[in-house]
Amino acid sequence: MIENLRCLQPSQRKVLVLGVDGFLGANLALALADRYAVRALCRSHPTALEGRSIGRFVPEGELALQALVRHESPSWIIYCGPLSAGSWDAPAEIPDAETEVRFCVRLAAVAARYGARLAVLSTDAVFSGPRIFHDESSVSTASHPLALAARRFERTVTEAGGLVVRTHAYGWGAIESEPSFAEQVWQALSEGTACQLDPHRYATPILATDLAELLDRAYRRRLQGLYHFAGAERVSQHRFATELAAAFGLKGCHFRTPEDRPKNVFPLAQRTPHDPREAVPRSGRDEDSALSETSLATRRACADLGCRMPSLREGLERFAAQARNGWRHRFGVLSRAA
Repeated sequence: MIENLRCLQPSQRKVLVLGVDGFLGANLALALADRYAVRALCRSHPTALEGRSIGRFVPEGELALQALVRHESPSWIIYCGPLSAGSWDAPAEIPDAETEVRFCVRLAAVAARYGARLAVLSTDAVFSGPRIFHDESSVSTASHPLALAARRFERTVTEAGGLVVRTHAYGWGAIESEPSFAEQVWQALSEGTACQLDPHRYATPILATDLAELLDRAYRRRLQGLYHFAGAERVSQHRFATELAAAFGLKGCHFRTPEDRPKNVFPLAQRTPHDPREAVPRSGRDEDSALSETSLATRRACADLGCRMPSLREGLERFAAQARNGWRHRFGVLSRAA
């Protein structure tokens, strides 16, 4: 069993975070460790966090899951599975829906048995328009496999009395070989390479550590059911990159769209638009074209949490600050095992 990320204080509640091999789970674990005794487990990749070895959990192991929760006695369980990825970070291989549903059924049952509250993170990719904003009651007509899989496990958790949080998080990554969309954009702009973006793909991105603050509020207010925790603004990939460049003080950046429209191209110092060394972040594949409008309305969350959602500029300024204040390097030791 792994050690706590922070020393356990008598008054601290224990939180079990499952899925810290992804950037979302890792950021949540570190952010919440300042106020809870956090236990963190990875799903697939042997990892280390701040120099400490992180153990693994096996989704298929029902008895092992029971033993884990019984031994840890957490008051709160947070699950960041493969279906928590935002639409701009949609995985190349869609997770098996049956496996996720079965695991969530077991997790919800075990949490209830041992008196732990459960929060499960889900993706904004359950939507694909036609509305600009989607609230929790909006009908999802998306036929993308990621949306179909996410909707199935969401029902499982909400019916069991847990909290399902749809979101579109970004942050510094946990695994160096799998940078998130935001990191790919930052790296391309920092290196002075061209950055190809889709001006027609919209979402409501939120910094992972800002999301941790909202989850903490949700836990203290004992929220249950389905909620949207996301950024306050609907933005395209192009605007996200423009604001990111401003937050980091990067000038003369070159953003390309699939149509390579002149109005969206900014001159790149000492590079040409056709430089073969261009780094192009993953901005979507042909089969992901349905994920063009996944923006989340957050009115219900704002009312029940008693706070507003962060703006894009606020989140990106904190993202940039994390690159300077050492936060980003807390993930420097997370990598695939040899």
